[in-house]
Amino acid sequence: MITAVNNQPVASVYSLISILSSVNSSNVTLTVFNPSNGAMFNEVLSTGNLSMALLGYSACT
Repeated sequence: MITAVNNQPVASVYSLISILSSVNSSNVTLTVFNPSNGAMFNEVLSTGNLSMALLGYSACT
């Protein structure tokens, strides 16, 4: 689950879309939580190929 984008908390899929649409850099840093093992990690992605479908993640609710 994506919990933050560039240190901005993601509260819903709508906030994720809003944050991603306002990014003005070539990369974003996603903070991701894996509920199956409790791991938190950061993942840097290029905004050039970024889309909700490509992410394969859901926003934390």
